Amino acid sequence: MKQTGIHDVAKMKLAKYSNVDENKWFLLVLEWTDEEQVAAMIEWTAMTYGGLDVMFSNAGIISGLPQTALDLDLSEYDRVMRVNARGMVVCVKQSARKMVEM
Repeated sequence: MKQTGIHDVAKMKLAKYSNVDENKWFLLVLEWTDEEQVAAMIEWTAMTYGGLDVMFSNAGIISGLPQTALDLDLSEYDRVMRVNARGMVVCVKQSARKMVEM
């Protein structure tokens, strides 16, 4: 039995609701807080599309845990902030470096 992960489901939904040929877009999965992975993604993008002109930071996560301030799980808070704050900074930093380089 084939296991379908969250990224497979996302790709299937994109293919279903998009009028764009599936070969014209891709689903990228990486650790957004890891500078090396982000730098590699930026490099791939610049090489594949002939450059990098803009960086649009529009993603983030929220905690799926039902909790109030009284019982806040700080490790979950740290995870959310790491992705939403650090991840955005890493992406902007690596994108800016590539744009200046080009």
